[in-house]
Amino acid sequence: MTVRFYKGERMDGSGYTEFQRVALEQWASGVSPGFRSRKDSSTLVLDQFGRILSCSPCAQQIFGTSQAGMLGRQITEFVRGLFLAGSSPSYSARYLVHLCAGGDWHRFEARDAAGQAFPIEVSMARMASINTVRDMYLLDVRHVVPARTS
Repeated sequence: MTVRFYKGERMDGSGYTEFQRVALEQWASGVSPGFRSRKDSSTLVLDQFGRILSCSPCAQQIFGTSQAGMLGRQITEFVRGLFLAGSSPSYSARYLVHLCAGGDWHRFEARDAAGQAFPIEVSMARMASINTVRDMYLLDVRHVVPARTS
């Protein structure tokens, strides 16, 4: 199977392609309020195998790389422990569905483009694809802010 990525047209200077805009609108209209992004979070669109199809500008900042540096790569290159090492693609797809249940936040270790580790929380939502029978997943990521001690 060959996966090709095409540059989309930017919508009204927002920095989002038409696909990203539609995906975010669908997500915002069909996902529980507890899942929706906060100002310190970012959203990535994944395929059923955990490949990054799209990412928001905030995701680029969190992971310290450009969108071109993220597209087509496995999310496990950025989020450690999301899948078991050596797990099959079908197991990974089932695990993505499991993470979507309840819209809860799950803590993982992430690595930025420079290899620095930092804690994040992720929440997932499942989104049916517009043109294919394959599902896509919206991964919301936020930094974990250490609790203040007084």
